[in-house]
Amino acid sequence: MIAIPLITAVVAGAGWRASFFVLVLLSLIPLTLVWFFTSDEPRGSRFANAAEVEYIEAGLRAEQQASTPGQSSFAFLRDMRYWLIVVAFLCSAGMFWGVLAWLPAYLKTARGFSWAQMGSLATLPYVAGVVTIIIAGIVADRMQRNKAILPVIALFGAAAGIWASVHAADNTTSALAMTAAIASLGIGLATYWTMMQAIVAKASVGVAAGVMNGVASLGSAGIPALVGYLIASNGGSFTAGLSFLVALGVVGGLCMLVLFVTRR
Repeated sequence: MIAIPLITAVVAGAGWRASFFVLVLLSLIPLTLVWFFTSDEPRGSRFANAAEVEYIEAGLRAEQQASTPGQSSFAFLRDMRYWLIVVAFLCSAGMFWGVLAWLPAYLKTARGFSWAQMGSLATLPYVAGVVTIIIAGIVADRMQRNKAILPVIALFGAAAGIWASVHAADNTTSALAMTAAIASLGIGLATYWTMMQAIVAKASVGVAAGVMNGVASLGSAGIPALVGYLIASNGGSFTAGLSFLVALGVVGGLCMLVLFVTRR
């Protein structure tokens, strides 16, 4: 959210190469924090007192004792509900990274916004996304079951927002529709993880989360390139590329709709 106007200002003032040097410098901040302020084990932390260390280690021992001996860590792979969530999360991640990669170019090239305008407008969707993530998280915590409705709203809403942005007659409406699309994705973001943890055995949550995130990351990594290919193949028109993102939203929304209708 903060980086978009910062980087666009650097590009506008000093060129795109300068933005890469700025990003290198920024990456040193978390690297330094991780190196000096984290530890592999609770007892290795300089910031945890004895009571905190004992509390954490007691929880780890309880989890280990509660695990069922001989239980396969990969039993969740046979659960269709799990894969519906994975596919929906993949679609959500693909839409996010597809928009993230191409939104600046879309606003500037297809809609004719200046660098300064583009920086502000490209930030707005993520400001709205922060708000929807927090609100949806509060709502999800109060829902006892059938939380799949939130990803249904998120994915279909994001698809509708991108479609409206592409077909909007004026530039301002297009930018606002894209803002609504990113904000909609935030509605379901936390729910994928809570739903996954509700259907996976406690001892397998780490593995299941890794598979889910790995599939989504691997699958969505090529989405920006595919969107770019569709744009280039259609004479530079963004319609085909962004329409593909709309299709992802529909597919993911249908997966979550199945879970919602079956009340699982």
